[in-house]
Amino acid sequence: MAGVQLPILIQPAPTCLFRRPDSMTTIGPILSDGVNQVYLRAMGDAVYRAAHFGLSAEIVDPDNFDDTVPAGQARMLKEGLGNRYDALQRAPSLGGFTALYDMTPDGHPIVGPIEDVKGFWCDCGWSGNGFAPAPAGGRSLAQMIIGSAPDIDLGHFCWPRSADVSRRVNRDWIHD
Repeated sequence: MAGVQLPILIQPAPTCLFRRPDSMTTIGPILSDGVNQVYLRAMGDAVYRAAHFGLSAEIVDPDNFDDTVPAGQARMLKEGLGNRYDALQRAPSLGGFTALYDMTPDGHPIVGPIEDVKGFWCDCGWSGNGFAPAPAGGRSLAQMIIGSAPDIDLGHFCWPRSADVSRRVNRDWIHD
């Protein structure tokens, strides 16, 4: 867009739905298991949504991809989540879908002006995590666009940005 190449790759995010086992009363708003790289989230009272997270080697064309869940995905998720909740190993599968994530190399968004094109601003590459911070991030970006001081310093999300993690607030930004 505008002659700018950003390092954003489109990755599939297969998501499975499971019936909540009777023995599981709640998991809280979300369970995010960094060891097994899986998350589990309630969708109402009777259904759980589960998926793997993190960078994937698979890249897809957003205009031509398979939106079904790959064979074996439900089993792999049950194995990962079963370490935390044994009852999920026996939970009936209710199907699923494959969403798309716009992934950057470090898993963090590109927000702010693009040096090479005057007047061109970006807010992209949220890697599936943009919904919650969108209001605050959007307000701060709008403040920057009109020349005001932003409520939140978005400087760490500019592009290009250094791969030198020692200069960042959180040094764990780069994914292995």
